[in-house]
Amino acid sequence: MAIAMASTASVSGVGLLVRDCAAADVDLLEHALPTGGTAAHAALFARQLGGDATYLTAWQDGAPVGSGLIRWAGHRNPDSRAALSDCPEISNLHVAPAAQGRGVGTALIAEAEARITHRGFTRVSIGVGEDNPRAQDLYARLGYHDTGLREVSRYDYPGADGVLREVVEHDILLIKGLRPA
Repeated sequence: MAIAMASTASVSGVGLLVRDCAAADVDLLEHALPTGGTAAHAALFARQLGGDATYLTAWQDGAPVGSGLIRWAGHRNPDSRAALSDCPEISNLHVAPAAQGRGVGTALIAEAEARITHRGFTRVSIGVGEDNPRAQDLYARLGYHDTGLREVSRYDYPGADGVLREVVEHDILLIKGLRPA
């Protein structure tokens, strides 16, 4: 079983805690970061329990404000995984709308990178939607660069009306070299 770790950062003058998701967190996450009945938080927590991922959660003033997943085996897509072998992926990064632009995403990524380095990996990848320039800018500031690889992700997500719709996301795969621990 993975060792639970946590780090504390100061975000906009208020302490932010980034730690592994716990069973008691799943319902709180669904309430604060709703997934429209898709049970996404439960599924990501189950992956952590299975040992193939670490589901990080960010907390501010006792409330969840963000989350992200470390896929230890790398990308789901076999071609991408082969091209980026021995390279974990940060995925499913989400920050509550009210907390965006306040360093929560940066703190989640920094904690993920620390965990990845701690396990002896020397690089990490992340995918970003071609239509998400704000996230692209964040990742560039954090030292990620384009691999030239592309992926298409498909998943169901509820619209504002509660109806599930298929989302097709065209992703740019980015990579960053990490300094050994």
